[in-house]
Amino acid sequence: MACNDKSCTNPKKRTRRSGYKPISFTMNKRIPIKFVVFDFGGVICEFKFAEYFQSLGYGQEDIDFIKDKIFNGTIWQREMDCGLICWEQAHEKLCEKYPDKKHLVDVLFDTDPKYFTPLRLEVLEYIKELRKSGFKVYGLTNLSEHMHNYCRRAYPGFDELFDGITASYMVNALKPASKNPDDSDYFSTKIYKRFFVDNCLSPSKCLFIDDNKCNLHVGDRFGMRWIEWRKGDTPGTLIKRLNEKWFFR
Repeated sequence: MACNDKSCTNPKKRTRRSGYKPISFTMNKRIPIKFVVFDFGGVICEFKFAEYFQSLGYGQEDIDFIKDKIFNGTIWQREMDCGLICWEQAHEKLCEKYPDKKHLVDVLFDTDPKYFTPLRLEVLEYIKELRKSGFKVYGLTNLSEHMHNYCRRAYPGFDELFDGITASYMVNALKPASKNPDDSDYFSTKIYKRFFVDNCLSPSKCLFIDDNKCNLHVGDRFGMRWIEWRKGDTPGTLIKRLNEKWFFR
C-alpha cells in the first residue's frame, strides 16, 4: 500500500474551499492536517434508544435498563462489538441472561435497528466537502459487524465515503477497552496501532473527532490532534471551536 503521507501535496487542492470551509485544518504550517478521522456512534451515526422505545410505549425504567445493562454491558461491547460473537449470538445470550426482559431484547435486536441512524445528513455533506478540499477521511469506531452492514444497507456507498475504516469488530479490540483511568485496560492501544499501520498514517497529521474524551486521550498519546464532538454539535459549531482550539501546536 502506498503511504498516504505522500498524498495531498498540492496546496491549491488543500485550500480549495466552499460550504464549511475546512481550510481551518491547515493552519499549522509545520505539520499540516492531512487526515480527518471520525468516530461513528455519536458523531456520524446516532443511537436513539430513548426516543425509539418511548415511541413504542416503554417507560424510563426499561430505557435505563437498555442503556446500562445491554448497550453498555459486556455482551454488547466486549463481545459483539469486539467481533467475538455475532448479532444473533449476542441476542441469544442476552435473552438467557435477562429472561424477564426478553421482550425488550427482541425489539433491540431487530434485523434493521430503527433506533440507529446510520448517517447524519449534515455530517455527510461535511465529509464530502472535506474530500473535495483534498483531505482524506477515515473512520475509527467501536461497531459490530451487523451495525456496519446496516449502515451499508441503509446508505448504499457508505464505505466509499471513507478512505479507510477500522472498526472494533475487525481487530477484536475496543477504543479504549475501559472508561476507568485506573483500569489497566484504559490505555488499550491495539485498535489505534492497527488503524495507523493498516492505513499507513502519521498520527501527527491526523485530526481525530470523537464524542468520548477517553478515546481522544488515547489518540493524544499517539500524537493525534483532536476535537471533542459535543452533544448538539454541527459541522458549523465544530469548525468555530476548531479555530480556537489548542491542538494547533
